Amino acid sequence: SCWGRPEMEFVMSYRTVIFAFAALSSLLLGGLAIWPRRSSGAHWIFAAGMLALAVENGAAYVLVSATSSPEDRLLWLRAWSAVSVLTLVPWGYFVARLCAPAGRPWPRPLRLVVAAGTVALLAAATAVATLPAFQIADVPGPFFAAGLDRVALWSVTVQIVATVIMLGGLEACLRTSTTETRWRIQDLVLGRGATLPR
Repeated sequence: SCWGRPEMEFVMSYRTVIFAFAALSSLLLGGLAIWPRRSSGAHWIFAAGMLALAVENGAAYVLVSATSSPEDRLLWLRAWSAVSVLTLVPWGYFVARLCAPAGRPWPRPLRLVVAAGTVALLAAATAVATLPAFQIADVPGPFFAAGLDRVALWSVTVQIVATVIMLGGLEACLRTSTTETRWRIQDLVLGRGATLPR
């Protein structure tokens, strides 16, 4: 294990500050979104996405700051890669929730896209976590780079495609939304859940 070794002592550095700030700010924004007692489903999905970002930053910190052996680097690279893929799942549902007609069932095309995206992301995360996906230098030392095998490249491709689809859907949603809806989305994204009407 990478824990408990003298050479793995945690020291305050710029990496510590950056990853800690990213993780804590994600947790803070997610917590603010569900602070009201009667938070809606969109608030909880947003909070889940922010929690996933915090976990992703935690795994990235361990990877770059607390690993020295090839085995540890590979373990945490797999963990970080899988979490990075899974982070897109709650954000996909969040965008779909914003774009779906309020108070009505989701349109069939939207449900199909969300289901297909979820399956693809789960498959990509499972692949990078269990199959040979990375090439790690077989020498002691901190993590600095890794080669990507076919599985990792496929996982990255799935992430990019899913991100483009989500951003495209969000852009279309904002372009066709009313001023009131845009303000509600802005408030939710900023974490000010208490300002939204229930």
